[in-house]
Amino acid sequence: WPKLRDELIAQGDLHGHRRQLFAIVAAVQLSRTLRHSDKTNFIVDVVNTITERPITQDAVRQYLEKLDGAEPEDDEVDAFWTMVTYAPGPMPTSDEVMSMAMDIAINQVAPRLESKRWTVRNFRRPELMTNDCPVHAWSPPAKRPEKGGVGIATADEVRFPLTPNALLVMTNPDAAPSNASIRSLNTEICRQSHQFVVATPACTPSLDGMTMAGRPSRLRFRTITRTVDGEEHEIVHMWDG
Repeated sequence: WPKLRDELIAQGDLHGHRRQLFAIVAAVQLSRTLRHSDKTNFIVDVVNTITERPITQDAVRQYLEKLDGAEPEDDEVDAFWTMVTYAPGPMPTSDEVMSMAMDIAINQVAPRLESKRWTVRNFRRPELMTNDCPVHAWSPPAKRPEKGGVGIATADEVRFPLTPNALLVMTNPDAAPSNASIRSLNTEICRQSHQFVVATPACTPSLDGMTMAGRPSRLRFRTITRTVDGEEHEIVHMWDG
């Protein structure tokens, strides 16, 4: 990893097998965090908490309402209930969920990151922070966030602090990275943290004015229709919301 990182910073990009390796590192970083495991285990936690069998929509609604402090939408209740009711086989364990997350990271997420445009932004002073969720997707905040969330495929940028002086920005091939200030970058890093932020002593004055994230957003659900091979299928869409 240190050699890959230093090579990327020096060259501004990587190619071939080296780029593939770095994309895998970034994808695993996305999937190994406590924040990600909380979301992927959300379904297991809900099923284990609800003692009623078979699980009813009312039980799901009551759980989500107690969790969020507000009544959930009918579509979300129906989508979640459909998934846990008609899922083939028993509900996976936490270890199985983590194993599946790693498989998705390596075989699906890493190739997407590898295909993006990579730009290394270098800063004169060592003031760039990082956190326990170092690889994160970013898009400009919207007054009314669109359903479906912001993921690596839809985000304007996927950011990865490499050192206190260097930031990797991954964008779609036809898009250039934003010229965000280091303060706004650090603000987003604090917002997307789960439990802690890492910073150099040079960051201390600005760190004191930053706001850490509150309770992480949970996994959300909806039913959407997709056409596959000319046939329409209803699928459950899950996202971080």
